[in-house]
Order: sequence, then C-alpha cells, then structure tokens
Amino acid sequence: MDYTDDVRGIIIGGFTFPYEFWTEKKPLGSCGIDILSVKIDKRHFLNDEDAVEWFKEKYPEEFKAGVEMRVFDQK
Repeated sequence: MDYTDDVRGIIIGGFTFPYEFWTEKKPLGSCGIDILSVKIDKRHFLNDEDAVEWFKEKYPEEFKAGVEMRVFDQK
C-alpha cells in the first residue's frame, strides 16, 4: 500500500520550518583550517521575522557580531 497521499488530520497553529544559526570562527591552534563554521542553535519558526527576533533576544552578542541564518523548506 502507498500511504504517501493518504494523510488525514488537522494542522493546529501553522507550518513551521527548521532554522539554523551559524557563525564563523577561527579555530585555536594549528589544525590547518583557516575558518570553522559553527552551528549556534536550531529551532522551528513560522517565518524569518520570528526567527530573527528570537535569536536577537537569546543571543544578543552573536547577533551583533553577525550570524548566518539557514532555513530549510521541506516541500
């Protein structure tokens, strides 16, 4: 049986998308890597504005220094 199109239910709230927040750092020591990408946090949000506001409140110093925000559309 193929259940891919046979989904029934009610969505309460709205669709959320996974967001990740990344920064670049220079690693300590001589490991041969100039810049290292580091994931700060990840959460699900309804939109970019909610994600930015949450990050600004939770990580104010990282927000000021600059961060890369990645969103994954799972359509």
